[in-house]
Amino acid sequence: MPVPVSIDAVFQNFHDDILILKSDKKPVSSSAGHALMNHHPYRNGRIHQAHENTLNLLKYLETGNLEGFIELAESEALSLHALMMSSTPSYTLLHPNSLLLIEKIREFRKTKDIPVSFTMDAGPNIHLLYPDEYQKEISGWQEKELQPLCEESRIIRDYVAKGHRK
Repeated sequence: MPVPVSIDAVFQNFHDDILILKSDKKPVSSSAGHALMNHHPYRNGRIHQAHENTLNLLKYLETGNLEGFIELAESEALSLHALMMSSTPSYTLLHPNSLLLIEKIREFRKTKDIPVSFTMDAGPNIHLLYPDEYQKEISGWQEKELQPLCEESRIIRDYVAKGHRK
């Protein structure tokens, strides 16, 4: 489905490097996790937050607001995992290295003043998000600091492109 706004150039060459911490099957499936949200005490607040965040995301993509994008991406990832940890029954899909990687990413962003951020799916793996212009600086840091924390040093490197390729 097309995005209903024009996308600023900074987001048209974005990287999404997936830091693989665990590749085995999750102990709680996404379907089971969604079912637990039906009676979650934070359900309505989360739905409201998701609507607001979607509107803000579209605005950030259109205006090239990297700072807003970073804050929103990280908040969304952490909100998802907070819901899991506060459901009944509660569960966590995070790995100890998930939290360590988050700390390393935030510290690198702060000390190097490079707009690198993270998000997560419903699992322990971390998605490292950053503009293409910082790829060289991030690549060296990633190999030295992040890759050793990954399962079998696995990183899937992906990026925004114009459609699929064979």
